[in-house]
Amino acid sequence: MNRLHDISFTISYCLLAICVITLPFDTFLILPATLLLFLNWLIDCIIHKKSALYFQKQQLFYLVPFVAFYLLYIIAIFYSDNKYEAVKELEYKWSFIVFPLLFSTFSAEKMNLKKLNKLLLYFVLAMGAVAITNFILSTLSYQKTAIFYDYFYTNLSHFMHPSYQSLYACTAFIIAFYALLFKFREQSISFNILLILLLPIFVAYIIMLQSKSGIMFLLLAFLFLGIYRINYHKNRFGFTILFLLILGGSAVFMIKQDKFPVNRMTVFLKEFQNREDEGKYNGSLIRLKIWKVAIKTGIEVLPFGTGTGDVQQRLNEAYQQEGLEEGVARQYNAHNQFIQTFVALGIPGLLLLLSLLAVPLVVALRSQNMVLFLFTFGIFIFLFSESMFERYAGSNFILLMMGILINSCRNSSRMDELKTTEE
Repeated sequence: MNRLHDISFTISYCLLAICVITLPFDTFLILPATLLLFLNWLIDCIIHKKSALYFQKQQLFYLVPFVAFYLLYIIAIFYSDNKYEAVKELEYKWSFIVFPLLFSTFSAEKMNLKKLNKLLLYFVLAMGAVAITNFILSTLSYQKTAIFYDYFYTNLSHFMHPSYQSLYACTAFIIAFYALLFKFREQSISFNILLILLLPIFVAYIIMLQSKSGIMFLLLAFLFLGIYRINYHKNRFGFTILFLLILGGSAVFMIKQDKFPVNRMTVFLKEFQNREDEGKYNGSLIRLKIWKVAIKTGIEVLPFGTGTGDVQQRLNEAYQQEGLEEGVARQYNAHNQFIQTFVALGIPGLLLLLSLLAVPLVVALRSQNMVLFLFTFGIFIFLFSESMFERYAGSNFILLMMGILINSCRNSSRMDELKTTEE
């Protein structure tokens, strides 16, 4: 029995490694990989009965809200007219079942801190390979066109939308940066050199992807990690002020940079200043119009929303009424996961979504895990500007990383407890 259990864990670990390595490139393997993960988990539960179904007590805190969120989408099918779209929605959010179930039943002995850190390392290396590959592809394109814009925004992101690539790159950056700042002496020289080489690549990649959420996430990572490191051993007020001045100056310089062929932060600020002008719903400002229309639609279908499959249809009808033809033509979703969920599931869905972010924040604060803390804040930023759970690239990545990082917190706490016991 133990032999079969070991084989099952090995299969799960290999599939998780495939997910973290391939996801930055494309999502084509994620659905079959998660289906195999669930099947393997189910077989293991059947073979080992009660022992395999044992949920780690600390992990129930993580499991319940995520699974409840998915179950709410299943319930909402019954009052949804468009069953086909409803099934697609469940498919996009399949990871809300798979990864929480899987990570909540891993024992700390099997899925130990070393194995979890390896998964994070695989992801960082994969993301580095993606960034370098995209730079190479853009260079080949630049040689043909001689247009510098080939290195920016959608022209730089050859595998998926820049928003998702930016989220991945920011996550890889905080993992690598944290390792250098706080684990430098514990790591080999060659490994530290590798991280030092990757960091500027990630920073350049994030800036040139021109995702506003990504740039804000990057600045947030520098801010929190910098202040945390400066004051790690004792309070250094002077150094903290100096660091804030440098970071603030760098942020202003980047926002006002006019040598880029495109600077979406500058464009957004200019559009926002002229937001009262009639008909000026171009670029970033169209989101504000979409949000207003979507919130109004959500209020009309209170308290339980439109149902799982009817969101886009109701939004299209609202766009037409408001004269937002571009929204209908491009089939815009709410471009905000909080509003998207509010329209689909009403107040219960919105409350559950907020709990999904509260859980990892509480875990991060309890275990003082800065990576999980920053990752959760970054997710909040991205969910505010994109409906990230409506695509494989968003939901699968977020749930996978949440599982790895929350398990890392659990295992770190367990190691501290063991050290205290030994002393």
